[in-house]
Amino acid sequence: IGSYLVSTRIDNDNLYLMSLILVALLVSITIITSQWKISLHTSTFSAITTLLVIFGSPYFAFLYLALILVGWARIYLRQHSLLQIIGGALLGAGLTIILALIFQN
Repeated sequence: IGSYLVSTRIDNDNLYLMSLILVALLVSITIITSQWKISLHTSTFSAITTLLVIFGSPYFAFLYLALILVGWARIYLRQHSLLQIIGGALLGAGLTIILALIFQN
């Protein structure tokens, strides 16, 4: 629904692509979480940062450092293991890069 609203209200192909990538990420996280508790926080943060780097500027890459704080907080609160944090971060960034490469061309 969100992607449809973005595409019909705002005529911006990059914004539409970003919303589709985030929807695909949400679907992936939902499927994975049914079997294994992956970190939604690190996955989303790494995906948004990757979108900023790809569609904005490479200067946004410094935000990846904040991902360490997000991961640490989730471990400190005993909500995730280190593997779940790393898995979330890799899924967010990896899926974003792959889908951006596929659909940007």
